[in-house]
Amino acid sequence: MAYEGQQFSIPGLISGEDLSASTVQFKFVKLSADRTVVVCTAATDVPIGVLQAPTPTSATGQPVTVCAIGLTKVQADASLTYGMAIGTSADGQADRKIAGTDTTEYVVGQVVEVAGGTTAANYITALINCAAPRRAA
Repeated sequence: MAYEGQQFSIPGLISGEDLSASTVQFKFVKLSADRTVVVCTAATDVPIGVLQAPTPTSATGQPVTVCAIGLTKVQADASLTYGMAIGTSADGQADRKIAGTDTTEYVVGQVVEVAGGTTAANYITALINCAAPRRAA
């Protein structure tokens, strides 16, 4: 079962789009304006963190909680296993990043545990560090 641990969240962030749906919970988000985040929409986006539990008040312009560094659940985009380097996919889910292949994409974490199987749409546990993203070079 995916789990969360100690985290560093960025204070003062607000939603740049409606983030109240449960389907965006535990997806990678990026900055879209000053202190404003939206779900990542390209594999080449630079994530600022993982959106934590949305609430009905997470509509556009409302405060949101984003884990920038730490142990968090993340939605998986593809089959992932422990130890894999990850970053965002085109829909904000965690996707494997391969050194030398995904050279225009960013690595922001590593899979710690896969919950409930190894298929897409499952939740994984990942240690992320969006404060220091690096290219998968």
